[in-house]
Amino acid sequence: IEAIIKTSNSIEKLQKLPYTDFPTVKRILCTVQQDRDGRVTYQGALITNYECAQTFFTSHTEQFARSIIQCMRQSLTLQSPDLLSNALMILAPKGWEKAKEPSFAFNAIDSLSDKFRVPLQKGGIDCTHLHEEWEDIVEYGKRYMNLTSKDCRSLWW
Repeated sequence: IEAIIKTSNSIEKLQKLPYTDFPTVKRILCTVQQDRDGRVTYQGALITNYECAQTFFTSHTEQFARSIIQCMRQSLTLQSPDLLSNALMILAPKGWEKAKEPSFAFNAIDSLSDKFRVPLQKGGIDCTHLHEEWEDIVEYGKRYMNLTSKDCRSLWW
C-alpha cells in the first residue's frame, strides 16, 4: 500500500512538470551535441536536419509522456482493494509466522490465480499445484528466514 501511495504521489509530481524536466528527457537532450561547424549529433550519429528533428522530438515526446502518465494513473485506479490485499497477503511474509497453517492464504491464491489464469498458463504455470507450492514456500520461510523483517526481497529475489 505504501508503494502505491508513493507511486501515486510521484505521478502527481510528474503531471505538474513540463516534459522537458522529466529525467529521461533531460538525459536524452544532454547527449545532443553541436560542433563548431554547426553539425549536430546524438550519441555520435549525425542529425542532418536538426530543427525538424527537434520539432518532431518535442511534439511526440510530450504526447508520449502524457500518455504514459495517463496509463500509470489508470492502472493504479483500476486495482481493486481485494486484488491488492490478496497480493499483499502472499507477497509480504511478515505475518506468516503467526499462521498455524499455510491454508490461511488459499483463498487469496485462488482469487489471484483465477484472475490471472490466462497469462499464468501462457507462461507455463500449472495452477493445479499452487496450494502445494505455497505450503512449501511458507514452510521454507518459517524454517529458514526472518519473516518479521519488513523487507520481503530476501524471500522473493
